[in-house]
Amino acid sequence: MTVHPDSATESARPSLAARVKYRVARAVKRNPYTWAAIWNVLPYCRFMLPHDRSYFGFRHLATGDEGLFLDIGANNGMSAAGFRILNDRYAILSIEANELHAPSLERLKRRLPRFDFKILAAGRERGSLEFVTPSFRGIALHAFTSTNRHFLDLALERDFSPFVRQRLDYIDHRADVAPLDDLDLAPSIVKIDVEGFDLEVLAGLERTVVRHRPVVHIEYTPNEMTELDDFCARHGYARFVYDGEEDVFLAFDRKREDERWRAGGLQVNLFCVPEERAGELPTADSPPPKT
Repeated sequence: MTVHPDSATESARPSLAARVKYRVARAVKRNPYTWAAIWNVLPYCRFMLPHDRSYFGFRHLATGDEGLFLDIGANNGMSAAGFRILNDRYAILSIEANELHAPSLERLKRRLPRFDFKILAAGRERGSLEFVTPSFRGIALHAFTSTNRHFLDLALERDFSPFVRQRLDYIDHRADVAPLDDLDLAPSIVKIDVEGFDLEVLAGLERTVVRHRPVVHIEYTPNEMTELDDFCARHGYARFVYDGEEDVFLAFDRKREDERWRAGGLQVNLFCVPEERAGELPTADSPPPKT
């Protein structure tokens, strides 16, 4: 395996500027006006990427000369653009259900090498689904688009004040759904961010997971993850969270992550890693070499 300068041999710890950026993001996220202004330009501002601190953990997992980053729930392309900052070798395929994001993804396709996208709603089986997007005074909060109203209400309650929530409208739209197993892909890393529909997406990708054993990056929501527990146990996956301050992975602890989720701020994400690869990860007991 060829070792690249941006691979796991180099410390992936975010810089001081990056750490400040993620602290500021906690406050920005709570204001719909600042949130919308920044969200719309994120894919085109390198200094703001990756938008999610946990993405630095990918540098320890995307270590080969080639691979596929499967970005499910692409939104306007911020995840793909953020991953490309950290890794310039992997192909990226973004999957997005909302066709309103197609122009942004098309612009990104012209800028990013080895990037492509499909407008498609991923799910357990073929059919169609109704999605809902909250809107604050005409500002569509696309990152919260969901098929699961219960999950949506939990996320909105955590991230916004009663003043904002009481003034939200909701936009309904429908999309065709298909299992991603049908695409016959060979992903190395799968990122799933579909606001409460994550486990339905994973169920429609199960054959691909069994065949190719990708790392799965997925949002954590308390009391909503029983199916993920079963999936990981059935297929031999260990769960971790990434500590961006120390640049190490921590074994998943439900009580700790429940507390982090309820404390608000940025989303808690899990790395589901094949058990045969878990030993590759830097942990608190075996941190990465410092440079």
